[in-house]
Amino acid sequence: MEVNTYLIIILIIIATEFLISLVVSLLDFYYKPTTSSSSVKKDYIKAKRYLRTKIKFKTFNLIINTIILLAMILSGILNNLDIFTRALGYGSVVTGIIFLGIIGVVFFLIGIPFSIFNIFYIEKKYGFNKITPKIFIIDLIKNIIGWIIIGAGGLAVILLFFEKAGSAAWIYCWLFLTTSQIFLMFIYPVFILPIFNKLQILKDGELKKEIKEYLETQNISIKMDNIRIIDSSKRTNKSNAFLCGFGKNKRLVLSDTLLKSHTIPEIVAIVAHEIGHLKKKHIFKKFILYTIESFLIFYLLSLAIQNTNFFLAFGVENISVYLGLMLFSIVYFPIAFFFSTITNYFSKKYEYDADDFSAGTTTPENMVTALDKLGSHNLTNPTPHPATVFLNYSHPPIQDRIKRIRSRLKPVNLFDIRKEDK
Repeated sequence: MEVNTYLIIILIIIATEFLISLVVSLLDFYYKPTTSSSSVKKDYIKAKRYLRTKIKFKTFNLIINTIILLAMILSGILNNLDIFTRALGYGSVVTGIIFLGIIGVVFFLIGIPFSIFNIFYIEKKYGFNKITPKIFIIDLIKNIIGWIIIGAGGLAVILLFFEKAGSAAWIYCWLFLTTSQIFLMFIYPVFILPIFNKLQILKDGELKKEIKEYLETQNISIKMDNIRIIDSSKRTNKSNAFLCGFGKNKRLVLSDTLLKSHTIPEIVAIVAHEIGHLKKKHIFKKFILYTIESFLIFYLLSLAIQNTNFFLAFGVENISVYLGLMLFSIVYFPIAFFFSTITNYFSKKYEYDADDFSAGTTTPENMVTALDKLGSHNLTNPTPHPATVFLNYSHPPIQDRIKRIRSRLKPVNLFDIRKEDK
């Protein structure tokens, strides 16, 4: 395949990614379903305004990033940067870290104004933002340190494998990434999450008592000390709950905003939903999907970095693993799009399964009211376009979940009740 053909394919991939993202956003922006549900009408206008504001912001961000990407490919700047970093005289691993580090810093700096506008204008306008400038700067510094330690360290190992391990390098990289992911999932709740948030043990009281009784009835091995309250209100008014970690490091995390906005029965129903993920091994199943995708990524990457025309299409003169990593990430969209559709499908299915578990082990109506409050409180889009849900949503729409729980409630049979009385 000729160089120009490669370049045309690359530009088509970038244009396709841009158009799909734009079209899906516009479908959501203009979507007006016909519904008479009172729960949908509640906060509907505010939620739609929030959605449309976010879509405008996302679209502008998309346009800017696409222009920058095309400029990088067509201007020859990547080749000039590669020549500059090679001229520093370091080995391939250090050169690769410097090259990708410069690219990362550029995009990081470009992203800061967008983050500031999103946090301090959009989120503040709709009553969500609680981040102060001081917290914002501290978070930036922590993220930079994290990327230097974890990102640069991981990148160095991958580059070293490709330099020393020959044709089997991509397999070693895949094994390294998979092992690292397991390790990070294990240490995340104990060492990483507390870097950004304070987590407190659930205090004694009615809520702790109800959760403890529920866990005992379901034979769940989570210790009560591993149920933590996270200070989400330090950054946002949105509510959330999640399960993370493995073994003794397993944590069930509830946001303090959730405790403020929900009743005890509703919180227990939400806890039951998270326990449903645990019981049905959803975290493990998602991890399997992730390992399959990463296996394919490294295999295709190994093919790309052996193809001279692939590099020439981007206007670079020298073949290197670090350049291959970056260039491959640009054209990875079709595979990422395919896998994200699959993972989103299963993720939505898992959410429905967890809802069923919660409804079956607690009072279904508590889960319904909990979901309704979450949707209203967080201004989630009450009526997203089906295409957006299919392509982008990892969770089903709130109203779909509520309707499903209600439709699965077993109606009372008065005839059976009279029979039992007799």
